[in-house]
Formats: sequence, C-alpha cells, structure tokens
Amino acid sequence: MNAYRMAASARSRRLRTVSAVLLLVVVVMAIYGGARLMPALISNVHRNAHNAMGNSAAALHMHHVLVVQTLAAAFYWLICVIMLVFMLLFAWLDIRETRSKFADERKQLFGQTSRGILKDIEKQEREH
Repeated sequence: MNAYRMAASARSRRLRTVSAVLLLVVVVMAIYGGARLMPALISNVHRNAHNAMGNSAAALHMHHVLVVQTLAAAFYWLICVIMLVFMLLFAWLDIRETRSKFADERKQLFGQTSRGILKDIEKQEREH
C-alpha cells in the first residue's frame, strides 16, 4: 500500500478529487471570462451604447440586448463564484477529515507507546 493511501482516507481522496475538479473548472471559467466574455461584453456595450439611446423600437431592442448580455455575464460570474465557494467547502471538509484521522492515529500511537512503556516497566520490576 502506498503512503498516500495510508495517509488519506477514501472520503478524503474523494473530497480532494472533487476539489481539484472544481478548481480546474473555476480556473478555466475565470480565464475564459477574463479573456473572452468580458472583453466581448465591454466591446459590445461601447459599440452599441449610443444605439440603445432613444425611444425607437431598434433602440429599445438594443437596450434589452445589452441588459440580457450583462445579466448573462453576471450569472456566469455568479456560477463561477458559487463553484469557488463549493471548492473551498470541500477543501475545508478535507482538512477536517485529515485532522480527525491524524488525531485518531496520534491517540492510537500514544496508546501503543504507553502500553509498551508499561510492559517494559513491569518487565524490569519482575527482573529486580
């Protein structure tokens, strides 16, 4: 059995896998959002903002298009933030799981060491 499997429980490995996948998705979303989505939205707003002024049907339609695009971008970033929060939650759960496992192992090791020391003391007392 390798050292990683001994150090991490199955639950901890699952939490780490989910955290890693979420981190990858958040990074990809942030790169795409920063490199493609936001520049396209900003360019579209600058290009069409003056067309959205006025009371004509075309201006009203352009205004609605810009509002929908802005709301879609806000929703995109909201999803990105929610995934980031879930990634942090899973990482925190993994830390709790790891701390609990190491605390149990420390108690077990202390118990084994204590029993070994008591046995050695009893053995020395019998010899003297």
